[in-house]
Amino acid sequence: VPYIVQHDHTALLVPPGDAAAMAMAIERLLADATLAVSLRAAALAEVQRYRWDQVRDQLLAAYRDAMLAGEPRRRAA
Repeated sequence: VPYIVQHDHTALLVPPGDAAAMAMAIERLLADATLAVSLRAAALAEVQRYRWDQVRDQLLAAYRDAMLAGEPRRRAA
């Protein structure tokens, strides 16, 4: 999910299985409250794009467009 979780913007990413990197990221958050608040705010703003009321409207529009594209064209009388 790299388009949602972005290093130093919405999260601190560490390599899988790298306990030392995880510890350093945790220490960084504990030492920098401003960073922690900033990451939290950015992550909350990002996930709002994926709320059902947002996704629903996009999904309905895509289905509507697909249905209209599949209709035979009518000739003017």
